[in-house]
Amino acid sequence: MTTKPNRHSKKRLSLSRRLQFSSAAAIGFGLVAMVALDILLLPLVMKIPRELYLMGFIAAIPGQGIKSESQGVRINSLGMTGTAPSGPKWENEIRILTLGGSVMMNRNMTERLEAKLNDASSQKVQILGAGLSGHDTRSSVIKFDYLARYDFDYVLIYHGINDLWNNHVAPDEFRIDYSHRCPWNRRNVILDNSLLCRLAFNGWPRTKPQTVVNGSGFKSAETLSKNLGDLIHKIRAKRSTPILLTFAWLLPDGYTPEKFKAGQLGYSNPERHVYTPAHVWGPPAYVEEGLERHNASIRQLAKENDVYLIDTEQKIPLDLKYFGDVCHFSDEGVERFIHEVVEFFRTNQLISFRKI
Repeated sequence: MTTKPNRHSKKRLSLSRRLQFSSAAAIGFGLVAMVALDILLLPLVMKIPRELYLMGFIAAIPGQGIKSESQGVRINSLGMTGTAPSGPKWENEIRILTLGGSVMMNRNMTERLEAKLNDASSQKVQILGAGLSGHDTRSSVIKFDYLARYDFDYVLIYHGINDLWNNHVAPDEFRIDYSHRCPWNRRNVILDNSLLCRLAFNGWPRTKPQTVVNGSGFKSAETLSKNLGDLIHKIRAKRSTPILLTFAWLLPDGYTPEKFKAGQLGYSNPERHVYTPAHVWGPPAYVEEGLERHNASIRQLAKENDVYLIDTEQKIPLDLKYFGDVCHFSDEGVERFIHEVVEFFRTNQLISFRKI
């Protein structure tokens, strides 16, 4: 015999359903609010396009300049330097991407290289400068994953000194993705697609590894090689051409922080424009050995993978007139660097040049 529910049980059932509906509605509203916050509100507050923030590496807020650059580096809509690609490539257009650290944006490197190539070429050359201050090879792998959509013909990769930062931890603290130094380097599906999760992860209290000068014993040379190898593979998969460059640098004899600060070492940088002491990366002897190891890795990688190589370390004379500090070029150094790149493109017939 089936018992019919009485009025009280019906009321309890109705209340239970209303509570379930209210809970589901609250959850649904919360999810909608989180999506709105993630997609609409946070980008407005941060004044940075959502995709750029998720990538994590831009020079400055698009439309603004960099005040520390005495020549006033212009920032494009991608938060980088040079020409931001838009739309499909024209038939006679050449797109070039540059990857590296501050050397590749110092003294308007991108704009000056683009202008010089356009002066010499019968094709239209556009260069996006994704070489940004403090960036290392891991940064460039992450950036290229985002920027590959723009169908570049050539990718110039100029790295060396910034990877040296990552060695200053005990061996068990070193992480091959360099995440021990920067939380941006940790990537996964969630962190790559949610602003809320990225903000929470980057801001999560964590104990930074203790600084131990070269405690990892130049492990960066191995990681640099791996990162550049990954870049070569990714660039070729997009039917683009990678071009590796060795890293140019100059440490005068008797280098000390005191002499550097007093301007007694002979660098050509009277305006103190991007004037960075070598000790930012480590003791001079460490910087010297580290760069030699990194350049050896770059040359070996180019040979093993049959990649174009501009041996910048050999091409730029060890003359203080070309350097504003240990690695940033003086104005004359920028011109010499650009000359070597242009002549490399000419010699290897990578773009069409006007007849001289």
